[in-house]
Parts: sequence; structure tokens; C-alpha cells
Amino acid sequence: MFSASMLRRLFSPLISGLRHVFYRPITIKYPYEKTNAVPEENYRFDPKQGVAYPGYKGRHILNLDKCTGCGTCDRTCENIAEAITMVFGYKIYIKIQKQLYENFRNDPKLTEALEKILESFKGDLKTIKAEEEHYVIELTDEPVFNYRCEVVYENLLENSIEDLKKDGWTVEISDYKSPEIMKFKISRDNIVLELAIEKLDFGFKQNRRSIFPAVDYGRCVFCGFCVDACPFNAIEMTPVYELSVFEREELLYNPLMLSTKYFETYPPETNWAEKTIILMRRYR
Repeated sequence: MFSASMLRRLFSPLISGLRHVFYRPITIKYPYEKTNAVPEENYRFDPKQGVAYPGYKGRHILNLDKCTGCGTCDRTCENIAEAITMVFGYKIYIKIQKQLYENFRNDPKLTEALEKILESFKGDLKTIKAEEEHYVIELTDEPVFNYRCEVVYENLLENSIEDLKKDGWTVEISDYKSPEIMKFKISRDNIVLELAIEKLDFGFKQNRRSIFPAVDYGRCVFCGFCVDACPFNAIEMTPVYELSVFEREELLYNPLMLSTKYFETYPPETNWAEKTIILMRRYR
């Protein structure tokens, strides 16, 4: 025979479990459900008053019109995460004389040379501009950010240049001043191209060198010390915390990405069944 105490011990867990079925769940199905506990204010520091304003320490936002390129944020991060690097913006272009381009535009040698150079730029001619004596072929829509023009060359152009040399093209450095500019004279027979990596001037009076911080979120620990160290209130931290990506390289945010307030990643789409469950959980 079962005693009352034995029955109580047997059924009390079942009753407790059934009771909790009707409770509103405490956990959420992230990233499809969001909590409202995250503050909306940016974490920022006013160097004049010496006061830090509370806020969520998420993705940075960079005020380009305040940044002087002093590198204080970079030096502050050196012994913590080494996530910040001061970078320049570069444009990469090919320049060719008008008459030469019009005479040889259908020449297979010229076509082959352009194709090899474009291999690192997804194979598309971005923009062709006509100047007085030259055509300028821009290879990128947006600036390429790095701390030296030599590194841009190594990452994007070195393999293409080596392939051109193997095919009989002569490649000479015609102008080189790091980190400002790096130009190459590429010639074969009667065809002459000029390939250039040139630093951009963003036109900010307070930052004449046009050097800005880039943040690697694969290394950043979100401590906020870079915000505290900035003497010009140029960098803040926002409540944006969704930074997940599929490729490691996508975690590197250049200055233009940091200056955009609403640049964030989004979770993959759910199917209709998951959406139904989320709605039931939310409004139950």
C-alpha cells in the first residue's frame, strides 16, 4: 500500500512541472527574440568635463569630423587587446593614354593584362573616367583601408604583377613614397599602363593626414578604454552588439563602417514554424 507521503513525493514533481508549463518563459530565443534590458544610450566620455556618460559598450561609432588621427585609442589598446589600428584610405587605379587605349582596347595583350590585374577585384571594371589626355580605370568603388600602401600591394596586387612579369610584361616602380603613393609602370611592346595605389585626402581640417582608427572585433574586449582615452570625444560605444559573421575578415571594421550609425548584422531567416512558436511565446 502507498502511504500519503509516498504519493505526495511521487506526484508533487509532476504537478510542479505541469504548473510551469503555463508560466511565461524566462529565457528568450535569441537572436530572434530580443530583451528590452539593453540601454539605448551610447557610452561616451567628455574629456573637458572629465565625465563618462553611462551606456552600453557595444560596437563603436566614430565621428570623423572630430577625429584628429592622434592614435591615442590605438596606443591605449596596445596592451589590452591590440584591436585598433590607425589606417589610411587608398584608391587603386590604372591610367592609360587616350590614344593608346582607343588603338589597343581590343588588343588581346591589353585585355589579358587588365584581366590579371582585376582578378583580385572580382573581375569588374568599376569606373572609367576620361581626363584630358588619359583614361582612368578605378578598380574599387570604396577606399581600401590599411596602414601602408605596401601592404595594399601585397594583399591585392602582388600576385597579379608577378603573373604579368611571367607573361613578358616589364614592371617598374615609377613613384614610391610610403605611405602616400606607390606607382608602377607596366609596359609591353607599344602598350604602357600606369598602376597606382594613392592615399586619399578626406578633407577634414582637423585631420590633415586623413588617418583614422579601424577596429578588429575578433580581438576587441569592449572595455571602453579607447573611449576614455580619446581627447576629442571622437569615439563612442553604441548598444549594437550583433556582430556575428561567417568570415573572420568581416569582423574588421574600417573607419567608414565605424562612422555609420546603423551598420549591423542580422540573424538568418526562420521558417514559418519557428516564427509561429516565437509569436506564441511572446504573446502568451
